[in-house]
Amino acid sequence: SDIILKGERVVHLDEFVTEAPFRRARVTPEPDCPGFASGAAADERLNEIRTLLDRACPGAMARLESCLVNDPEEDGGLELMHMLAMHLPVDREKKLEWLRVGGALQRWQAIRSTLCQLAAGRELRHRVMLRYDDLRPDRPGHN
Repeated sequence: SDIILKGERVVHLDEFVTEAPFRRARVTPEPDCPGFASGAAADERLNEIRTLLDRACPGAMARLESCLVNDPEEDGGLELMHMLAMHLPVDREKKLEWLRVGGALQRWQAIRSTLCQLAAGRELRHRVMLRYDDLRPDRPGHN
């Protein structure tokens, strides 16, 4: 309950070593997924991350990329995916669900699904606002 997750590496919590004065744990890091960062599929995933994030949260992509240590093209968007998982405005249960998913590709698919839902919801709200713009309460002359 007092563990801070930064999303820099995926680890398995083996055991708590001490409780006081601070909680310390022994962890086993999961190896990075080299296949995630290579090939044409990596480029497609990176483009898709950028497109979906721009649709779901306009302007967020530039802010996220400015916080990255690595260029997204170097690691196929792996660091970007972890950063996105950490900062995407979804509830904690959804983020924990992503952490439970094994492997980078499966984690990306889970995050992608959420991004698609967020983008669709945002686009639907936009269409509704355009369709019913004349009924807005702040425009009494148009009602």
